[in-house]
Amino acid sequence: TIRGLEHRLSPRSLYRVLTPLAFALGALEPIQCLPAYFREPTTAKSFRRARMNYLLSRVLEFFPDRLATAKWQSHFQTSGVDHIKNAQQKGRRVVLVFFHFGIFKLVPFWLRAMGVPVIALLGGNSEERSRVKRMKDQLSPFPEIPTVLYGGDQLRRLIGVLSAGNVLLMAADRETGRQITVPIDNNWSFSMATGAIRLASHYDSELIPCYMTDQGQWDFRLEIGPPVPRKYLTNDSNMINVGKYLLHQILPQMRRHPEQCTGYLLNCFRPNFPTG
Repeated sequence: TIRGLEHRLSPRSLYRVLTPLAFALGALEPIQCLPAYFREPTTAKSFRRARMNYLLSRVLEFFPDRLATAKWQSHFQTSGVDHIKNAQQKGRRVVLVFFHFGIFKLVPFWLRAMGVPVIALLGGNSEERSRVKRMKDQLSPFPEIPTVLYGGDQLRRLIGVLSAGNVLLMAADRETGRQITVPIDNNWSFSMATGAIRLASHYDSELIPCYMTDQGQWDFRLEIGPPVPRKYLTNDSNMINVGKYLLHQILPQMRRHPEQCTGYLLNCFRPNFPTG
């Protein structure tokens, strides 16, 4: 149904058709409690609108093959993709790192539409992937290249897909696996997963931060930051410096749009001193 509507309607018209349903679903979501790190108050209306926009953005996952068309390209602004292409031209492997912030789910879909084959590394096992998601995989550009790999049973394929020039996408705020505590200021720290850092360091890959924000009404902006300096990826002792670098790229956006932070991300903020 969604794919049929997309063929018949402009993005703005499709947005208007789906907005009432997304608004109703978003209103049912509980309001997130922000850590005290976010000092500026955020209204319930802002949270509900952000949730509505997130739900609407998931609709685009049903037609990844259409995102490269002119009517959708005008809804995406992209900055920094040259960081990926420059690394690939030099023959270097690329690991993209993201946080559960903004419209993170659309990052791989849009990059593939731009001609960059991206593979997301997820937890769990491949058998857990639903039938609907497998159908979407076949619609994505580069259907011969997997859209995801699962850490539970597909890690052996990891180096092969990286060496073939594909880009691996990993989360920095996973709650599983090895963690480091990255200081933010005198009062707050951030719990960060080290998987992407260790992978980039071990396999001599560029580690590049990225995030996608929602400007409203299906207007998105993807920011791809400069790679982490190579001197930070030489040994485990520099992991804190890598973590600080990654946070420096994203924290200003988190402060500006706390309503676009997921609960997954907010749980990573830790006070340095007891609050109770």
